[in-house]
Amino acid sequence: MLSVVLGGLRVRWASFLGAFLALALGVGLLTATGLGLAAALDPPAHAPERFASSPVVVLGQDRLTVEVRRGPGTALVSRPLDRPQPVDTAVLRELRARWTLTERPADPSDTAAAHPDAVGLDAPAARVRALVGDRAQVLTGDERRRADPGHERDGQELTGLNALLGTAGGVAAFVSVFVVASVFAFSVALRRREFGLLRTAGATPGQVRRLLLAEAAVLGVTASAAGCGLGALAAPPMARALVARELAPGWFAAVSGGTAGWPYQLAFWTGLGVALAGAAAAAHRAVLA
Repeated sequence: MLSVVLGGLRVRWASFLGAFLALALGVGLLTATGLGLAAALDPPAHAPERFASSPVVVLGQDRLTVEVRRGPGTALVSRPLDRPQPVDTAVLRELRARWTLTERPADPSDTAAAHPDAVGLDAPAARVRALVGDRAQVLTGDERRRADPGHERDGQELTGLNALLGTAGGVAAFVSVFVVASVFAFSVALRRREFGLLRTAGATPGQVRRLLLAEAAVLGVTASAAGCGLGALAAPPMARALVARELAPGWFAAVSGGTAGWPYQLAFWTGLGVALAGAAAAAHRAVLA
């Protein structure tokens, strides 16, 4: 069976070229977008910028809590703010009395340093938390990135990037199904005499169906493997283009190699499934011909 399938593909390679290219390009786009999604869903750790030299950062509250009267009693309602509040003046005064503070405005052009939204200091985090209480946020380690001016913007860009890449991958798979199905349907229409001779020679409908599905499997495996290679090559330029068009943060880079294996697995098996699905209807038509 395998020799018959390979021989048939070798003889009719021109008629399957369109399906191969469409599937390889579709899988390549799936791989590239998958690698981008892997990087967006699990962004690489990067050091804080604004207070890189300060082990502890005191950040103003980023939520507004108000007391609302509801019926016979009252309730506290908390809502997020678009930016942190300035650090409480009393907190700043108490911190300055004990430690030396590092004050860097989020906007370098901002001269209103008297009410900063965050300050850095070199002090034991436990003592700072005990002093500050719930009047401000005390950040250490990687959490200090929350004081960076672009932290919230990076999160919004990554959310939009996930939607963009997911949509692009879905469209690629959708288009590939129709192109591959059309190519196999056209191939069946051209091979009606061949299938008639096979049926006359004693081939069963199941054998004809398996022949077409085997051809689709070989095409799917080779095109999907080629597409994974193309996607790996296309992912880094795609990431640079997204950054250049301000659709992704400046530090964004698509993962490469074996850093994330699931995009390759997803793209390869999706490509193979698309090839088999596209050939299934054509195989049924060949049996009825």
